[in-house]
Amino acid sequence: GVTIKQVATAVSGVLQVAGNDADNDEGSIQFGGATSAPVVVSDTVGSDKKLWFECRIKKESVDANSSALFVGLAEEGLAATGTLADNTGALADKDFLGFSVLHDSGAEVDFTYNKDGAGGVNVHQAAIATMTADTFVKLGFVYDPDADDSERIRVYVNGVETSTPVAASDISSSDFPDGEELSFLFATKVGAAAESTVEIDWWRLAQMR
Repeated sequence: GVTIKQVATAVSGVLQVAGNDADNDEGSIQFGGATSAPVVVSDTVGSDKKLWFECRIKKESVDANSSALFVGLAEEGLAATGTLADNTGALADKDFLGFSVLHDSGAEVDFTYNKDGAGGVNVHQAAIATMTADTFVKLGFVYDPDADDSERIRVYVNGVETSTPVAASDISSSDFPDGEELSFLFATKVGAAAESTVEIDWWRLAQMR
């Protein structure tokens, strides 16, 4: 019964995940379907191209066990059953880079990344934002291979840079999806038998070629 559709009253368009009123109901969308992944975040010379990502999202409820979510970049084919784990909302062991909200704290936004098979999710910076019920927040990051080694990926909340950038040493580590093909993903899963809608107003992704 989960629906993913536009909000009729939202000027310029807002996409809403609704009907998620049974425990572990989920709804996800991904750019490019199951096979296309248009960008990479790489530290390899020649493939190390500057990248920008930003989105604007909100949750109807920020209570514990309201909708968990991931929004950001991930490997292809993840708009699928089980992408977020039952009862926690943690993303599956796949390639990804972006923002996570788990069931145990329905308001806390963490900046996370993972390399498929590397041993578990890296929460690079926990609690970079605290969501407010029914209030939009902008989340984004910039990858700049020409930046100082200590700040290759800078993370932003409502246009303000957070305190802990991703360093070059993080990107070269075994648990970062360095050089892996990635695509926009918006994945949600509710943690209780009570509807908790999630909305995305817009998202933007660009990479130099």
